[in-house]
Amino acid sequence: MKKYVLLIFIFSFIPFTQGCEGENVFSGFHKAGTDTATQSRLADARRALRDGKYKEALKIYEEILKRDPNNSEALYGKAAAELRSAGLDLRHIFSTLLDIDEDDDGDIDIIDELFGGLGLKNIASATDSAVKDLKKIADGKADGTIPPDNYDVNMNLAVLITLNAFVEMMVEYDVNDMDELEDILKNPLNHEDIDEIIGKIKDAKKYAEVSGGQMGDDMVETFEELIEDLKKWKNP
Repeated sequence: MKKYVLLIFIFSFIPFTQGCEGENVFSGFHKAGTDTATQSRLADARRALRDGKYKEALKIYEEILKRDPNNSEALYGKAAAELRSAGLDLRHIFSTLLDIDEDDDGDIDIIDELFGGLGLKNIASATDSAVKDLKKIADGKADGTIPPDNYDVNMNLAVLITLNAFVEMMVEYDVNDMDELEDILKNPLNHEDIDEIIGKIKDAKKYAEVSGGQMGDDMVETFEELIEDLKKWKNP
């Protein structure tokens, strides 16, 4: 189980990292008729995000969304800024996970360190908000500047839904690692919570399918295997 969580976490932030710290994911998106003031504030937010001023970027994106609640770039940027503001050190996490040996029993401690140190409640809150923002784009309820089938949006959304499903359940049961959560959910009295997680993963799978490509296909396969593993928790 932990291997799947690790794999999900690796996939999760690659698009956000590339978009905000490398090539600008928004460079090809320009909403026709966007007023100069909004364009200027979007540029300010992108600059703050790039410079690591995540709370400042978040404040600007929220300001833009008060005036233009369907602004795709502001929704995407807000999601990225919220995750950074929650304390997610993406480069550290990514490099740490890449160093993990597939059969290393120390993986459990690494997961506890990465998740526990960040604060599970903060992660749950940030991922929940990011999911809502990205769903608005992916479900075609934003302004369409970023297309609903955008690869980065759907890939990030698929992973964040799954990450949020597990983290929220850990917060609910006040546990800090997957072993404890697994033991609790295997109790027949808690099987409804397993069904809830499976439902969210199926939702995530839908967005991974939209992403397409090799990584999207790999993600879909991972979700399918994860669902089967969770079913075994109900019937060990």
